[in-house]
Amino acid sequence: PGLSPRTLQAAADGTLWAATPAGVQRSTDGGATWTLAYAGNVRDAVVDGADVVALVDGQVVRRRDGAWSPIGVPRGGDSFTWQ
Repeated sequence: PGLSPRTLQAAADGTLWAATPAGVQRSTDGGATWTLAYAGNVRDAVVDGADVVALVDGQVVRRRDGAWSPIGVPRGGDSFTWQ
């Protein structure tokens, strides 16, 4: 209740990832409970294997091996400079 996901995806290990206005949310129990994994206004998120890539507050961030890092910043319009 109250999650309001923009997108919802499942990883191969069953972890659920939701892109929400409050951030990227994570559930390891089928959606019964959710934990904030990354704060910010998330427009979209995609699961790629064990990695999660999200568009947060205008920048692209990736979760790899449990750590989040920026991988793209806006360059103007719909284009990004990839890091």
